[in-house]
Amino acid sequence: MSVQRLGIVIQEGVQALDVAGPVDVFAETNAYIPAADRYETVLIGPRRAPLRASNNIQIVADVGLEEATGPFDVLLVAGRHALP
Repeated sequence: MSVQRLGIVIQEGVQALDVAGPVDVFAETNAYIPAADRYETVLIGPRRAPLRASNNIQIVADVGLEEATGPFDVLLVAGRHALP
């Protein structure tokens, strides 16, 4: 196996737990597997700028949608609250 690229798509109003949970799971996994098999996690936002999660914390994407070149082995779309 080789390094697996994991993309997590985030947007304004995202549930912070829907971002932090997967990031933590794959970070913990990386501690127990060989370096060659690890996961690289990339946060993908509308642009590379801070956005507000539903609990009002700021999250900054690693790359914007236009910069998010693949391939990604896994792509997750983090959930969010419906906007009023």
